[in-house]
Amino acid sequence: MSVTSHHEAGAPWAVAALETLLSGRTRAIPASSWTAPDRPDVISLTAGIPDPETLPMDELLEATRVVLAREGKQALEYGGSYGYAGLRELIAQRVDPQPGLGFTADNVMLTGGGAQALQIILDAFVDPGDTVVIETPAWGGMIRHLRAYQAQIEEVPLDEHGLRTDLLEELLERLEAEGRRPKLIYTIPTFQNPMGITSTLERRVQLLEVAARHRVLVLEDDAYGALRFAGEPIPPLLTLAGGDGVIRCGTFSKTIATGLRVGWIQAAKEIVDACARMRFDNGTSPFTSRIIAAYIEAGHHEPHVARMSAVYRSKCDAMLSALEETCARFATWTKPDGGFFVWLTLPDGVDARQLMPAASDEGVQFVPGPSFYARGGGERHLRLAYSYVSEAALAEGVRRLARVIERNLP
Repeated sequence: MSVTSHHEAGAPWAVAALETLLSGRTRAIPASSWTAPDRPDVISLTAGIPDPETLPMDELLEATRVVLAREGKQALEYGGSYGYAGLRELIAQRVDPQPGLGFTADNVMLTGGGAQALQIILDAFVDPGDTVVIETPAWGGMIRHLRAYQAQIEEVPLDEHGLRTDLLEELLERLEAEGRRPKLIYTIPTFQNPMGITSTLERRVQLLEVAARHRVLVLEDDAYGALRFAGEPIPPLLTLAGGDGVIRCGTFSKTIATGLRVGWIQAAKEIVDACARMRFDNGTSPFTSRIIAAYIEAGHHEPHVARMSAVYRSKCDAMLSALEETCARFATWTKPDGGFFVWLTLPDGVDARQLMPAASDEGVQFVPGPSFYARGGGERHLRLAYSYVSEAALAEGVRRLARVIERNLP
């Protein structure tokens, strides 16, 4: 008798029973809504990824040859939970230094991109039912992470200066009165996703003071901070905190290439060690990590980041100019000093989600504001990414979007 004879015709048992087999964590989150454009004429302003023309392929090829010739055997073996020490030291000393803290490779753990860094931190600190505080609007990927971990999400709004620390204080006091102690406060203080804003020094200090007073760890996500093209740098939260009470994440996905899939966690050694206890994958690719290290050691990284920042300055200017030309009558938007994103505010009565079918017909894509809110909201907002498409396409994409919005004004 064939195994397939036990199946109902046209209804394989595993597919039919799939919802009953899934974990609660899987059922807690919807399928990802992002899709690549299926028409060549569509201008996608959704993707927060590097300009493909900036990918340093020749330099990475050179670094690959160096690694295989110099240490091919070690590069092609497992690397351990913390990752390749040479790259960890370069991160601590050159890529993401924390002045005055004396951090070394022992304060860094490599991860499979920034997303895995967040996942490992949540594995180490968050149980189902634990409370995590996030800024709002927040990166949608973090909201999905927290839903998968079945965390209780509390939101604190952002304004043009950063996270509203007065409202954070009120929230933490209320949670304490309820007997709830949040595990983490999640924030992107520099070139925030989706708003593009940068938290001021005053707000950063206030955030650290409030978090320390209530004994809550701060999770500082810094995927974009190196890509500054205007204004003066502001010290990271980890530096301002003297290395205490802050876990910092970084990634090479935005400064070199997304396909490398290498990021890091940087914190006090005890926190890094705790995170390493939740690694079950024998560490981040030693091969890719050594290629990045050789690339940095050859002196390519710093000039490359400077070139990328100049590219994004020009692209951001192109988008802002197009917005001023076409949308100033009915919309407002943020003006970032770096990173990839502009946050557009629509007139009263216009819902970004309701614009999407017409935008698709017009040949332009954006991310609607509600994607960045855990508890609803954001209907009058949308995120535009200027990093990926050409300047000409940015201007045309904004013109198409403006036509859609104008046709849907109340």
